[in-house]
Amino acid sequence: MTPLGLLHPVLKLHFFRYLLVYPILYLSDTLSLQHQLGFGLTVCVMFHYTCRNLLKTSQEIVGKTLSANNVLLIVVPTLALFLSMNGRISFAFLGFSVIFFTIVKQKKSPIKFFNLISKISFGLLLTSVSTGAMSLSVIFLLGVAFGTLKSTFKKNGIWKRDLGLRLANPLILLAFFPLFVMSINKNLEFFGSGIQSLINMTSHGLGLYLGLDALSPNALIICLVILTPPTLFALLLANYRGLPLPIFGLFVTICCGLFGLSTLTLAYIPLVTILITRSLYFRI
Repeated sequence: MTPLGLLHPVLKLHFFRYLLVYPILYLSDTLSLQHQLGFGLTVCVMFHYTCRNLLKTSQEIVGKTLSANNVLLIVVPTLALFLSMNGRISFAFLGFSVIFFTIVKQKKSPIKFFNLISKISFGLLLTSVSTGAMSLSVIFLLGVAFGTLKSTFKKNGIWKRDLGLRLANPLILLAFFPLFVMSINKNLEFFGSGIQSLINMTSHGLGLYLGLDALSPNALIICLVILTPPTLFALLLANYRGLPLPIFGLFVTICCGLFGLSTLTLAYIPLVTILITRSLYFRI
């Protein structure tokens, strides 16, 4: 079946996921390779480019070439993660690393608008293999768009640099919004209905070890009411001072990791950036 065959209303949710692996299947058949071997070789390529993105992200922040020890500190743990993770999450790793690097690159030396949209869209497409990975990418991009609003009120030319991000992120998120909504609905329906489905979803992630799956719907609502004001205040304060990108990325991945352990592993991308650059406050 070709990806177009999945455009049936019942199957269209899996269109993008199948679209990503279809070239692997097609080339494997063309070259008379087993599908497992073709996929394994593709994962090796994704590992290479994920490491490359992490290295280039750190180099952009520190402004110099990394030492051999720092390179090993990136490559070895990344290799361990790729060897132990579910195969499809390698797509999400590469996708989030593309998004993270593109945002950092844009802040240091602006990218042409078309290239900016293309790279972020490609990264978001790769994360569509996982609802959790796509959700954290959407939240991360919304945070970045929110963080650049402060430069609107400055008169030192920064608004021109941030104009690309302010325009690109909403356009990209609008284009991916239907897929995002379908993915979220699919997960909520699988785990139940209403607020209880959110609670049940935590049994799939870090929330299981924090006892969140044992909460009642009323208890969850109370927790959200208590935590929302300080969270919004922290975001507003961070936006006023300049949103610290690695810290924000780490915060988003951990929060989304409450609902999926595979999603939680993506916290490695901002975390390793912090460890390598020792720059907690690279701001947007």
